[in-house]
Amino acid sequence: MPSQLGKLNQVIYLNFMANKLQGTIPKSFGRLVSLQNLDLFVNQLTGSVPEELSELSELVFLVLFGNQLFGPLSRKLCQNSSKLEHLLLCANNFTGEIPLSLVSSQSLKQLDLANNNLSGLIPSELDELLNFTNLLLNNNSFSSTIPRSLGNLNSLQTLTLYHNELRGRIPEELGILYNSLHGNGGEETKEMMKEKRGG
Repeated sequence: MPSQLGKLNQVIYLNFMANKLQGTIPKSFGRLVSLQNLDLFVNQLTGSVPEELSELSELVFLVLFGNQLFGPLSRKLCQNSSKLEHLLLCANNFTGEIPLSLVSSQSLKQLDLANNNLSGLIPSELDELLNFTNLLLNNNSFSSTIPRSLGNLNSLQTLTLYHNELRGRIPEELGILYNSLHGNGGEETKEMMKEKRGG
């Protein structure tokens, strides 16, 4: 992709979805100071996600799924993107851990990291994202246990964790969250847990 696109500093919406574009995402995209939507999904882009994208303070949608992007996610990812609501990076070849900088984007509603090669722990700090509705982490290599703190995500509608290397028990907080979303305040799950423990 030509770096000259970074000179379009008045552009709000940039969409190259569903083509056969090759090459890397230009670092110059970090100069698109007015950009709100960047849609590059389903192409043949390679390389990493440039750290410079973290400077896009107006960004709401960052959609990069279905490419051939690789490497660890930048520790600066979303660091200054306070308006970011949708981060879709699934179906690439990302490795490493989920960067804690994601927690900086308090507006984040949808995080899709499914179908990558990510590993390590699922950050317990994700419960700080109070607007979260969709968290998709399936088909990776996340290990250890499921954080109890995910039960604090009161707006959560979709959670996918299948095909990982998670172990231990599913936290009862997630069951309480399910019931609170369905109108019974989690009392049903609490009673079930008491019965399993013998009263």
